[in-house]
Amino acid sequence: MTTTTRECWRVVEKRRRETQPSIYDDDYERDVVNQLESTEPLADQQRIAIERQQSVREAVGALSERCRALITLLFYSKEEPSYVEIARLLKLPLNSVGPTRARCLQKLKRILEGKI
Repeated sequence: MTTTTRECWRVVEKRRRETQPSIYDDDYERDVVNQLESTEPLADQQRIAIERQQSVREAVGALSERCRALITLLFYSKEEPSYVEIARLLKLPLNSVGPTRARCLQKLKRILEGKI
């Protein structure tokens, strides 16, 4: 991705130097450039996001089975399960879901420190 990005910059810079002076005013050129801008994140930004996602997946995988199951239910489920459902699925007392969640998130934070 980095190579492609830099090659694009090189080609754009080369074309900029080779083009004739514009017969249009600055406002026209600014409008044209604004129309060409993409709303997509840059390749470097996408790469960083993917690397962060992978770091989080690896950190979740390093947790204990109970924490991994809890984090998966809380943050990777399509619908947000209630604490009652989580307690039933994980066979935990209802009042321990919140504190267990806090401990698991602390463990996850310690694993991720320095990686993200």
